[in-house]
Amino acid sequence: MQTLSERAVLVHEQLLDTRAEQMNRNMLVLAAATVVLMPLTVISGLLGMNVAGIPFHDSPYAFWIVTLALAVLGGAIYLFMRRQKWM
Repeated sequence: MQTLSERAVLVHEQLLDTRAEQMNRNMLVLAAATVVLMPLTVISGLLGMNVAGIPFHDSPYAFWIVTLALAVLGGAIYLFMRRQKWM
């Protein structure tokens, strides 16, 4: 009976370790997504303010220029993180 109890404790600990690893992996993915998307959010928020002097305020292609720049920035951050093996 004691052997069975010890095995049950070991199995329980293994299950807890497996669950902790899965949670750590999920948290890493969420942190990586935050790192990639945070600068894009800040830049788009700054450009969305209604103040004078915003770059490209008179250009009809401003939206697409900013969207392309943000996509390139996001891709560069993603590639940097992949190269550093953080993702």
